[in-house]
Formats: sequence, C-alpha cells, structure tokens
Amino acid sequence: MKPDPIEARLSKIVIPQVTSEAHKSRLKLALLDARRSAWWGTLLIALPAVFLTAVFLQYGLGVGPFFEPLERFIFAPIRHSGVPWLEPLLLFVLPLIALVVNLLSITHFSTAPSRDEIVVTVALKRRWWNWVIVGLSAVIVAVIFLYALKGDR
Repeated sequence: MKPDPIEARLSKIVIPQVTSEAHKSRLKLALLDARRSAWWGTLLIALPAVFLTAVFLQYGLGVGPFFEPLERFIFAPIRHSGVPWLEPLLLFVLPLIALVVNLLSITHFSTAPSRDEIVVTVALKRRWWNWVIVGLSAVIVAVIFLYALKGDR
C-alpha cells in the first residue's frame, strides 16, 4: 500500500513551539472584576454624593431642608467623637478609592519591548457604569480637594 501524500506532508511540517519568553514580554493587567468594582464604587461614593448634593441645594440653590438633618445625623457625631480623620476619610478617601478601583477594572495594559523602545498599549473596556462611577468619583474628589484648598477665607 502506498503512503498517503497528505500524511507525508503533514509529518514534515515543523510544529511551532511557544516560548515562555514571548509570554513574559506581554503584560496584561485585569486586576478587578468590572461589575464588582462598579458595585463597590457605588457604595463608596453614595454618602459623599448625597452630602455634596445637600450642600449644593443648601448653599447653591437656597433649598435647605436636606443639609441640616444630614449634617446632624452623620457628621456631628463624627466631629464630637474625637477622631479627626474620619470625616476626610468619608468625603475624600472613599471616592478616591472608588476612582482607583474602577479605573483598574476597566483598564488593561500590555507592553511589547523591542530593541530600542518599549511599546505600551492601554486598552479601555466599555463598561458604562464603571465610567459613570469614575466620573462621579473624580468630581467628588475634585470638589472636596478644591474646597480644602480654599479653606475658611
């Protein structure tokens, strides 16, 4: 019986070997699940967003039935507790954490080093709720930061 020509051809084909060096040169970071980070981000910015909305209604529009009860219920006990870092934690650090967590969940980095340069590629996921959380967190952090810079002038 004659050998099959296709079989002979297939036996002569060199099988490519995947080297681990090629895999090491490519870095992909998907540190956090996008849905879970959006959920946590929503929880982290809820209180600062409600507080800033009440402040805007009180001092920006002159509508004041929301600010005083919120301030008495949440921030007055914090101010009298003797823990001075708790209020900045609630208003600045938690939205900052939400911002970082959501940016990490929708951003992927890959690098491709060559002889003369390193090419870094940034890929962004289209997770709209994560982008909403990133935007709101950035606004909250910016407003609180600018208010802290202004001080009591």
